Amino acid sequence: ATARAAEFEGRVVEAGKLDGFALEAQVKLLTVELGGLSISAAMKMTLRDTLGSYGKRVVAWKKKNAAEQTSRVVDQVVEAAGSSSGDKVVIRCDFGCDGKVAKAVTAAYGKKVKDKALMLVSADESSDRYMVVAFAPKGMKGVDCKAWAAAATEGTGAKGGGKKDSANFSVQGVSTIGGVLEKARSF
Repeated sequence: ATARAAEFEGRVVEAGKLDGFALEAQVKLLTVELGGLSISAAMKMTLRDTLGSYGKRVVAWKKKNAAEQTSRVVDQVVEAAGSSSGDKVVIRCDFGCDGKVAKAVTAAYGKKVKDKALMLVSADESSDRYMVVAFAPKGMKGVDCKAWAAAATEGTGAKGGGKKDSANFSVQGVSTIGGVLEKARSF
């Protein structure tokens, strides 16, 4: 039992040298394995605490990553708004289908751009799906985001909904993304 505990502790220490998704995967694996291990209760508690601290590192890394990604996307979207004519901006920025990032992007966009509605399309190639988010800044009345997003995603089997000032649709099959962008620009 002592040899098993020492070997497992070595693996936990090695996992601590990792970062990001690799660390997250090891924490999950080791946590499950630790539950079934026959070692002293004191050693188990110590190892659980260590794995817990690694888990906190993963959460902090994910938050930092999401903030950097959101900032990058906001910069792209605001730049596109500055160079586009009309009252709508249609842009594709791939950050996956993360609703939290999309919400943060639209909130930041609404603070920086007051006169143009935004349609943001983001694909997640690995799961072969994408999301379409339409957003109109406060006080902008000329664009019905739900109708805009529905018209753009028509015929794709999109699922979602929204209101006049914001809408969110999820679509299976990244191959249809070009048609959606085209329809959105001509709406």
